[in-house]
Amino acid sequence: MNRDMVMQVLDKFSDELPYYFDLDDSEDASYSGSGSSGDERARNRRRDGAISTSSGSKPRAIKLTVHGGACMLLHPGFHSLSLKMPEIPRPKLSTNHSPSDPSRLHDPTYVGPRPTKTIHDLARRTSTRDVDIVLRGFVADFGALGPPPRNKQRRREGGWAGPEEDVSRMDAATRLKACIKATTRYFPGLGLDWMNADADVSLPMAAHPTTLQTYDPIHTSTWTYKNTHLYTVYTSPNKRLVLTSVPPYWLLALKMSRWGPRDWADVGIVLRYGTLMSRTLVGQDIEWSGDRVRKFLEKECWAMGYLTDRYDVGKKRRVSEKV
Repeated sequence: MNRDMVMQVLDKFSDELPYYFDLDDSEDASYSGSGSSGDERARNRRRDGAISTSSGSKPRAIKLTVHGGACMLLHPGFHSLSLKMPEIPRPKLSTNHSPSDPSRLHDPTYVGPRPTKTIHDLARRTSTRDVDIVLRGFVADFGALGPPPRNKQRRREGGWAGPEEDVSRMDAATRLKACIKATTRYFPGLGLDWMNADADVSLPMAAHPTTLQTYDPIHTSTWTYKNTHLYTVYTSPNKRLVLTSVPPYWLLALKMSRWGPRDWADVGIVLRYGTLMSRTLVGQDIEWSGDRVRKFLEKECWAMGYLTDRYDVGKKRRVSEKV
């Protein structure tokens, strides 16, 4: 999916949500806060992820934590920087730094020398296979949200939908997956997993240092005021759906864990955007180095366990090579 298609699919997905969730449909429901949106139609809408409704009992919109390629396409700052990159790579392999087998450059597990030293020679991202969400965060926030009243559920010819479509029998996570599936009927060729949480199994949890209660550090850090102000990447025209990207340090950590060829350019864009934001907010450029990136990840993404025995000598070496 290219950027335009991602937004079209998300628009239709947001239209489907009221058939699966009991959302507040009052006209005066509103968002608080402000921020930039990857969807220019919603750039000036007020929101920060904290959704308030007139009744106070039901949310106006579904909020989802997202990561991966969709964030790179939808965030206006990331997208703007990507337009300065070529559509196809301009590799110039040095004989002193080439791998013994050049084909390994297309291997997602390859962490050796890169074919270029500059982001300007890497191909920009123009598409993404899917929209990665943190489903466990959705369940924590919306697990108690019920289905819509019977008169607001979708009808089929001849009466109500069959038992397999009876949303009243589904929990919140199952209804979200059903809504994702329902969206595909409007887009021939769109896979059923166009939005998924496959990465959830590998995302770390953490224990609160005081209470020792387990919590999700990625989802929790996403819905702070600062992050929603800067990294809300999509708000639907009907105001039923809000997507906010994980903070940039988690974008880096997750991309370095995956480390496919397209992640190299994405990492470069995230770091460059960090420099631009530092220049704008505090009037100072960040000079990124391997050591600075490593310390940044160890501090902000401590839940990954970089400094614990979860990372043995081999894992630490691979992280250093990627950095």
